[in-house]
Amino acid sequence: MDYALNDLDIKILQLLRKDAKIVLKDIAKELGSKPSTIHNRLKKLEESGVILKHTIDLNLDYVGYNLSSFVMLKYDKKATDMSQEEVAKVIGNIKRVQEVHLISGEFDMILKVRAKSIADLGDFVTKELKDLDGIHGSRTYISLKSIKVTNQGPFVIDLIE
Repeated sequence: MDYALNDLDIKILQLLRKDAKIVLKDIAKELGSKPSTIHNRLKKLEESGVILKHTIDLNLDYVGYNLSSFVMLKYDKKATDMSQEEVAKVIGNIKRVQEVHLISGEFDMILKVRAKSIADLGDFVTKELKDLDGIHGSRTYISLKSIKVTNQGPFVIDLIE
């Protein structure tokens, strides 16, 4: 985390956030720079860990996992030799689990989970999760409608001046 973003980096990131498929030539033209300069900056952004990966954002309705839910879990250290973080990592390796967060409060973890249906979600919670050592209690919430969904908090780049 010792890489300092400069103005050009921020502008490149803002353009990529709007259109990840934009080509170097178009970024250079938009920013009044040479394609080789943009290429070098992108390479540095990747090597330094600012840009973690290039990916796509799938419309999950088309791939069958359109039910979004949040599952709160209680960790039971007496029921496992694993730490809470180790249990969370095991859960994070389950493909349908999009996010795992350790939280404070009544529950110890919150998961963002995708399922094909309520029955599919029910099977996941009652069979896969309940069988894991270290889990003691859960509460599941089903998303009725998503108002804002993002995988990278695009506002962050826009806040940098």
